[in-house]
Amino acid sequence: MAPELVRKSEYDGRQVDMWALGVLLFALLAGAFPFRGQNEKELYGKISRGQFKFPETMSRDARYVV
Repeated sequence: MAPELVRKSEYDGRQVDMWALGVLLFALLAGAFPFRGQNEKELYGKISRGQFKFPETMSRDARYVV
């Protein structure tokens, strides 16, 4: 879910789709989703802040594309 949707604010569907593609690409390359939380509030907070870490095994080029 894109930050705009989490915040329940107005959004451009194309930008939200690009966000979703980035999350999907991260998941394909890393084998896990970029955002995790113990509960919905924590998860949405991380999404809103864009708080995630790349796995050390992910190459610099892959990180750049994501």
